[in-house]
Amino acid sequence: MTEVKDAAMSFEAVKMSFSQDKEGYVLKLRIHPNDVPEDMFRDWVGSRYMAVLVKVDEEGEPVMPPEKAKADKTLKMAHALCRNEKFWKYLGEVAVDPDLVDPPDDPDQAAAVLRDYLGITSRSELKTNKEARERFLGMAGEFESNIQGVKK
Repeated sequence: MTEVKDAAMSFEAVKMSFSQDKEGYVLKLRIHPNDVPEDMFRDWVGSRYMAVLVKVDEEGEPVMPPEKAKADKTLKMAHALCRNEKFWKYLGEVAVDPDLVDPPDDPDQAAAVLRDYLGITSRSELKTNKEARERFLGMAGEFESNIQGVKK
């Protein structure tokens, strides 16, 4: 099977328009003549392509979409908090039924309790599950508030 990266054509383009017709959405791009892949000239109208687009800034550096940046930051926060012993105690208070389960006492147990509390099978789901992400962020904010209250 051909690897996508080996078959890929790469070029910079500028969004010209975006519209809708009866079959879907139409994205019109402008490609500088020097950037058009030669093979594209030979492809028939109607040829299908797999597209991967990355927005770039004025310097040509990739721009992270805000929602993806928030998701990545949330995942990193979940990993960091699961290594925090104070967070383990907090999880034991808010996410664990003490009659059924002991509070976590290591990072792996904390991660398991957090996943169970959020209804996910992996913390990486925080990148795609907006509901779980918002619930975690609420929990993390409450934890931070409690910590700040203790420091005062």
